[in-house]
Amino acid sequence: MAAPGVVPGPASAATGRPSFAARFAAFVAERHPHALAAAREALRAAGGEAVDDASPVALERLRSPLRAELQVHLITEAVGTLPETTPGVSASHRLEQAARAVIEDCDGFVVRASIAASLTREERVELLRGMVITRAVDNRLKAFFMGSEVRYDGVPFQGKGFRSLGQEAIYGCALRLRRGAVWRARDGSWRTIRVAVAGTKYAVRAREGYRATARGR
Repeated sequence: MAAPGVVPGPASAATGRPSFAARFAAFVAERHPHALAAAREALRAAGGEAVDDASPVALERLRSPLRAELQVHLITEAVGTLPETTPGVSASHRLEQAARAVIEDCDGFVVRASIAASLTREERVELLRGMVITRAVDNRLKAFFMGSEVRYDGVPFQGKGFRSLGQEAIYGCALRLRRGAVWRARDGSWRTIRVAVAGTKYAVRAREGYRATARGR
């Protein structure tokens, strides 16, 4: 049963996924529960309830009007002669700070939705493959340290080892690094992705970029 004031959004018939408006409301309810009503009203006023969340262009266009509507709906009370909330901070300034935090978080939600919508099928498959490999490597490293395969002077060593559940999610950070002929391996794969799997994408990629530039490529 939905909580008072929270109406479950319709799910997409194709995917069974909650609507954009429902996901937006759930995000605000978790991050800024007291701003839920204002945020939902702002989304409605900005036309966000009808936005095509499969279109990154439509989502990007939503950002500006949503920010403007949030500004209008979040600060609706005059502080009058209220004293400082904390020394040196007026009540009006504190309300503005809180409103800015909600606006930035809501804008970030839309940006993330836009990025997700822009991913091609090939990119999604590549992401999944890299995440699976990253998780498999982490599990194997943990097994090394938990067992007796790691030895020092013939003596098994059982240290803390690796444990980074969820770290595979950062694999996507390297997905859209600039690509070109310089980064192609002989078999046609992308060397930037290989570097990302190795966990040293920035250092190695910078070094390779310098070498490529020095060769005039």
